[in-house]
Amino acid sequence: MLYILNRESWLAEIKLTRRMLLNEQEVIVDALAKVYACEPVYFIFKRKDKIIISFIAFTKGQRLFQPIHFFYSAFWVDSGLSDRVYAASLFEFIEELKKRYKNIHITLPIEIKDIRPFLWQGFSVENRYTYLKQTNELSYGKYMERKLGKAEELPLKFVEEKIDAAAIDLNLGLLKKLSFSKTSLKDIKELLKSLSSTTYLVSFNVYLDEKLLISDILLKDEEHHLIYEILKNSLKGEDNIQSIAYHRLFQYYAKEGFSVIDLMGADMQSISKFKAGFNPTLTPHFVVKYSWVKNATSKLKTSAKTIVKGLIR
Repeated sequence: MLYILNRESWLAEIKLTRRMLLNEQEVIVDALAKVYACEPVYFIFKRKDKIIISFIAFTKGQRLFQPIHFFYSAFWVDSGLSDRVYAASLFEFIEELKKRYKNIHITLPIEIKDIRPFLWQGFSVENRYTYLKQTNELSYGKYMERKLGKAEELPLKFVEEKIDAAAIDLNLGLLKKLSFSKTSLKDIKELLKSLSSTTYLVSFNVYLDEKLLISDILLKDEEHHLIYEILKNSLKGEDNIQSIAYHRLFQYYAKEGFSVIDLMGADMQSISKFKAGFNPTLTPHFVVKYSWVKNATSKLKTSAKTIVKGLIR
């Protein structure tokens, strides 16, 4: 059965079931809601009085969406469910969402691997990929080792810092090159600034002679020992420095107790080729979308074809 709760009641229920996820933290949810002028809605789905699905959805009227590309949706399903219970429960949960929203866009986390219930409910599916890097696995190929060797000779400084204007501006420069709109850039800048005072958002920076060369903006999930890379840019496209920056990033966070870094991006060919040199694990995830209008139009077309075929016979 589906329940829609206020924040406090939802938190109380979740804390009885499991640990909080990074994208469920109040400061992150509130920042997204404020910047993107949307309302968070707190769902849980129970079977036999046990929570088996939870979801924090961002909504505007009858539209449910994921505000920003570098966050997974706060969508959780109990991993201990049988195939039958999983499929039936998720199907019912999605059906309830469709009763309330005409447009739905969910960026599923990598843990959600069985998307059949979304397909059965008329959703379209986009296949996406990311790289997961174990921080204690630092063996690379000869080509990468040569690049690291060359960069080791440079007097570089690597440091984790609170995110500041210089780091934000450097990273927004990359998004400008990727043709992000002025509105999108403004919103992302505001979001980064609003999270800059939290313990979750940091930048791992590379300096040469006190000049910022590379800034890697990260989200830290200390509870689950995970790091999410959300943006990275450099003043120069120097491969050797880019390579040593990642190597030192892995070393630093391994010592800090973080076991995995989600390198957030294996879809673009050039970026994927570079990151693959660090021997990460290619991992799929899915973006699922539903449009009431498109779904209704598709059904009408199918019905029309059926009628025409019947007349021809």
